[in-house]
Amino acid sequence: MAKDDQRRVRAARFLTLLPGFIRPALMAGDDFRKHLGLEVEGSVFFGACPATFRRDGFFQTVARLYANTQNSTETLKADDGSDWTIERADDVASSPLRLRGGDSVFLIQPYFGLKATPEERLEGFDDELAAAGLIAEDLTEWRETLKSRTLLPPEIAPLADQLSAGPQAVLDAIRETLDQETFELTALVPTELAYYERLIGKPVSTLPELAEQIAPTVISRFLAWDTLEGARFALALSAHASILRHADWSSVEASQYADLMNWALESDDLISKVGAVEIGLPHVAKAPELEAPLLALAKQICSADAQDDGGQLRLLTAMFMLVEGELLRTGVLREYRPFQRRLASLAHASLLIREVPSRVDIARFSRLALKARARNAYLRSHIDLRLESRWLPDSVDPTRLKAELIGRLQNAVERSASDLPEGPLRNFLTGNSKDHDTLSKHIVFPFSYAPGPLEGDAPPVENPLPPQVREFLDKLPSDTMVLEPKSVIALINLQGVHTIDPIYLEQAVKRIEAAGHRFTASTDDATVKTLLNGLAGVASTTRNPALAEQVRILCRKRRYERPDADFSHQELLIALIGAAAHAELEEWLKFAAAWIEEIAFAISDKAQAGQMLNDLNVLCVIEPQLRSSIGRSMAGLELFARA
Repeated sequence: MAKDDQRRVRAARFLTLLPGFIRPALMAGDDFRKHLGLEVEGSVFFGACPATFRRDGFFQTVARLYANTQNSTETLKADDGSDWTIERADDVASSPLRLRGGDSVFLIQPYFGLKATPEERLEGFDDELAAAGLIAEDLTEWRETLKSRTLLPPEIAPLADQLSAGPQAVLDAIRETLDQETFELTALVPTELAYYERLIGKPVSTLPELAEQIAPTVISRFLAWDTLEGARFALALSAHASILRHADWSSVEASQYADLMNWALESDDLISKVGAVEIGLPHVAKAPELEAPLLALAKQICSADAQDDGGQLRLLTAMFMLVEGELLRTGVLREYRPFQRRLASLAHASLLIREVPSRVDIARFSRLALKARARNAYLRSHIDLRLESRWLPDSVDPTRLKAELIGRLQNAVERSASDLPEGPLRNFLTGNSKDHDTLSKHIVFPFSYAPGPLEGDAPPVENPLPPQVREFLDKLPSDTMVLEPKSVIALINLQGVHTIDPIYLEQAVKRIEAAGHRFTASTDDATVKTLLNGLAGVASTTRNPALAEQVRILCRKRRYERPDADFSHQELLIALIGAAAHAELEEWLKFAAAWIEEIAFAISDKAQAGQMLNDLNVLCVIEPQLRSSIGRSMAGLELFARA
């Protein structure tokens, strides 16, 4: 047997040993097949049609059909040997192909890439680009191929795959999925990197780079595709005001702004509602017809009910967590920084929210989505803190999300206040009347001023402490001052909102040590847990390892003084938040592993040990280098859980 033949045989045997879900992915790669000298010929099939056909033979037959203008029918055999004919259905809109076998007739898609003339091929290509949400400048390598020749059978599927990753094509596929009687949640979140690159751009390192260099190009492509529909896609990117603010909206006409505002009013998508207000306010002085929809949008956002299980805020939380969890499972955006991945998650969640309410029960869907992916997504947000420490995991709560959206409205008003005409819109957005509803009544301190989901790595805004707060914190070093929960709560509420002088953090650490880590002794348990979580957040956002260590000691005392099996899981989350005080991976691993070991070996309930082990396995998927650091903890938990 020749050497090349031996290699092919060994490769074929090796493939049979692999799981079924891996083999197709490997064989889809041209480089893999060429390296091993393997050839693959697939089959094609069409929905309800019972027959399958050899790929190459089928597409060659279609190419002959298009080339032979004198004969409108070609014959072919199915894989089972049955006889079929295929013909041009020029009597039907979009000119599909008609497949006949016995008494069965099926209409199938036309194949523009197999048509005889360059003009026909390119016309079909442009139609498919537009239908997919792409523009003429996309897929230029395929355009050159279609100019010069018909496509080869192995090229049909790759081109179709690239077209199916267009934004509109993905949205159409999601609509088809939602219209089915049953569907998997995984079908709602694409796995194609090309889709996300078209939605949020290529990976970047900072938010300013994304907002100023990448997003304007993405949005300009949306608008070049279709001004109004493209603007709706652009609104899905409204997770941060700077993204829309740096884009060129000059192609959007005044009447289209009104259409866009009114569309946002009818949508359940809170992300787009906020974005619509942000881009609409600067135009209201010259376009008074925008005042009514903008006022209605602002009031809709303010009246959103965070406690409503079937409401828009709960749906936004569920969709965001679903997409985040799926992106973790598939790893499709592993090269992206957390802030840009969150933009992708919120943008895709925004698109999903536009489609879901009219097709499913929102409350039930939200529960299913959260049950399926929330835990893993929540754990991932804790790992993200090492890279981006200022957006804390609990910020995804519906109440916190609403506060974030209200803060966005307030910021938009401050940028456009001088241009707002007198009237109901201005009164609502800028008024302080005690007798009337105004935006200011909906602001929640400190959450409306806290960093948003894309600001986890943004440098803190220079915002000095108010004099009364500074006076209070100046008392921390006093030996006569008792460190009470209110002192800690004050410190927690300042994080992310004001610039906290490092000296106050040092004083807080010293007071905790001086109090013997017992300032929580007389505090109810729920408040203790909130304080520990909040202090860990301060340590994380300020990158203060000394404070993180004090939180660890406080948790240790809480663990032994108030035994509680359920506390172990909350302490794991607190440990991950506190570990983010260390930005460098090695220090983060060392601190997190030591604390996790404490928690693991203190667990005395087998069910809790099993749950902890599951969580640690998820964490190791998110950050693989963690596994070698917590191996002993995981081994101990497994032995205990199985004993």
